Order: sequence, then C-alpha cells, then structure tokens
Amino acid sequence: MIKNERSPFLKTERLIDTNKEEPEKENPERKEKRMVMEWVKKVISYWHDHVQPDYIFLTETSAVPRGYLMKETWRYAYPNEQQPMFYRYDLHARLPYPHFRNPEAYYRLHSPDKVFIQKRIRENSPTIIVYDEGNWPSEPSYIEIDPITEKSSSLSGDGGTALNAGYHLTRMMKEAGIQPNRILVTRGGPEKFYEGTNKPEGESRPTSRLFGVGLTSSDREKTLDEALITEEYLINLAEKGFFSLTGRAVKHPEQRKNALTWIEEIKKVGAEAGRELKNEIETKK
Repeated sequence: MIKNERSPFLKTERLIDTNKEEPEKENPERKEKRMVMEWVKKVISYWHDHVQPDYIFLTETSAVPRGYLMKETWRYAYPNEQQPMFYRYDLHARLPYPHFRNPEAYYRLHSPDKVFIQKRIRENSPTIIVYDEGNWPSEPSYIEIDPITEKSSSLSGDGGTALNAGYHLTRMMKEAGIQPNRILVTRGGPEKFYEGTNKPEGESRPTSRLFGVGLTSSDREKTLDEALITEEYLINLAEKGFFSLTGRAVKHPEQRKNALTWIEEIKKVGAEAGRELKNEIETKK
C-alpha cells in the first residue's frame, strides 16, 4: 500500500501584493458623523414631505442639541421655503408650591400655560411635532394624539417623555382656544449622537432645566449649571413674577463655553447634511 503523504511542494502560502495598498481603516468619528447625517436627512425629508409641521417642540434638555442639527439641515435642504418654528418645552416644569412664602404670588402664576402657547403659536390649525431624543428606532415612527379626545394612537401607551409632553401641549392649546390640525409625537435617533472633533470634555448641554430641576426626580445627575439652580432660587424667581415652561440657557462659565463650541460643530454637520439632501432632491428631478 502506498502511503498518501502530502507533498511539501503542494503547500500553499498567502501571496501578498506589495504594490497593493492595505485598505484604510474606517475612522470611527467619520462613521458616527455619517450615521447622524443619514439619519437627519431621512427625518427632515420625511417631515417635509409627509408631515409639513408648523411647529416643532423639543423636550428639555437632551433633545435641544438635535434641534440645532435638524434646523440647519432643513434650512440648507429647502432654502427657498419657510421653516417650521422650533421651540423648547420642559415637561417637568412645576411651580415650587407649597413652598411659597407668599401664597398670592403662587396664584398669580397658577395658569402660565395659556401665555406660553399664545406667545408661540399663531396659526389657528397648526400641525405640531413633539420630539424627544428617547430610545426608539432610528426610522421615523410616530404616535398621533387626537386633539379633541386627547387620546393617542399608541396601543401600549408607551411614549415616554415625548408622549406626555404631547398630552400637556394638547391640553394647553385647548385652554388657549387653539384647535391643532395634527399633533405627532416622535423620539429616537442614531445609536450614538455625533459629538464632533471639537466637542470639549465635560458637560456641554446648552440648556438647563429650570423649574423642573430640583423639584422632580431625574435619572441623571445635575449638570454644572443645574447645580446652581436651587429651590430657594426658584421660589425667589416665582415670587417676583417669573415662571417658565422652558429651561434656561446655561450660565455656568465652563459649561456655557463647552456648549457654544459643541453647538457650532452640530450646526456645521446639519448644514452639510442639508446641502447633501438638497443635491439628492435636485438629482431626482
């Protein structure tokens, strides 16, 4: 019997073409930026073509940076059209009652909702989007609130902050005598939001919860700026006649500097995404 041995001459070796360049590894930051740009182009084109919102309400505070991205994308993609108005809303804003030293001051501010709505919504039958960053899929998906029954299309009732904010805004508009055309609630976004090459270390949120921080529980620690907002500070503001259903622009020097740097970076990404979307639209014509 002949023994079947493998000939050493049949051994194969991987041949390396020294003239061929090795493929360049994908830059994680570039990949993250591209993912965000593709997401915002898809969202804005969908909103423009299928929703046509008059107003977009961003929940404080994490959704606010995404608002800068969306606004710039819309502006550059549809430069000859009127943009929707972007506003902020803090679902958790509450008057610090019963801690008021002067009960009359509390009752003077007891119904700020009507003023909040009337200052922002001018149309009689507006279409409104309420956006929260949340954790829904990146594909645009919506829950619609019936402005008459104040019930939503969510079978599970799961809509988190965005849905609760939508309910609040619906009731506030009803009290202000405004009948919305549509109220759509959405949340979510890319797996990781773009931080950019120039995003500084440390806290960079551009706004802080004002009458929501310190008065409600939260699933995160206070920012540097929010740590400055004490309950005593809020009571003093309210008793002087000030109350807000939005947060405030940050005042802490370090966080403010970081926020301004980051926002500029986000706006550049939005502008780039908007120009791409505009070119894609023109190519399809």
